[in-house]
Amino acid sequence: MAKTIWIGRKAAAEREAVDARGRRRHGHAAEERQREREEAERSLARAVRQKQAEPSEAHEADGPRSFPFSAEIDLTELDTRYRPGLSWSGRAVEVGPSHVVFRSRRMCYEERRILIAVHLIDAMPVALYGEVVACEYDGEGMYRTELALLHVPELDVVSDWIVSRSARGAM
Repeated sequence: MAKTIWIGRKAAAEREAVDARGRRRHGHAAEERQREREEAERSLARAVRQKQAEPSEAHEADGPRSFPFSAEIDLTELDTRYRPGLSWSGRAVEVGPSHVVFRSRRMCYEERRILIAVHLIDAMPVALYGEVVACEYDGEGMYRTELALLHVPELDVVSDWIVSRSARGAM
């Protein structure tokens, strides 16, 4: 019934678009139909985004997907040959089974590979490695970056960088 009323209103709007001589105005009805289509597409896209943003019931039953985590970290970006670049510091904010979120003063581009040395109580820092999936300004000159975790490359240059980070506090 609601669809019939909507079609009737649409037909009435199209009739109003016809002038007294029986000619259509220059594309006003077509423009209106185009606007209606675009609005319908936008509302559908909004509904899909909201559905994707809602956590599924299966994940809620398993427990939280990420945990608050606060630790000092050293970071470096690896180039295509897995060589570490300049290092900078940051603070881990959140950790999950497949991701880590940190804050630092440096912006990281998406799809770049980052090597992290997490400084805990232990003498040797823990190595994490991942690909940037999101980076956004978080205020106060800080960027919030999310990494999708990958396996740490078993290369000498990576091991040497981690060892150099453990010697950082001893100097």
